[in-house]
Amino acid sequence: MLCAFTLRHGGCSEGDFESLNLGLRSGENLENIKKNYHLLCEALDLDEQKIVLAYQEHTDKVIVVGGSANYG
Repeated sequence: MLCAFTLRHGGCSEGDFESLNLGLRSGENLENIKKNYHLLCEALDLDEQKIVLAYQEHTDKVIVVGGSANYG
């Protein structure tokens, strides 16, 4: 398992979202966000198809990630 933190530098986004915007709910053009994820995966030598993203919610629910489970 790899855990990584990013800064805003090194991406393709412009304007208010400049440069490495990874926010899927930010309102930016989805193609730019996909390109930024591609750049990130390339830099970290990761398979883009195996990335797991979480959306933080303040609840008592726990989600376990692993294997080939599909959480939709």
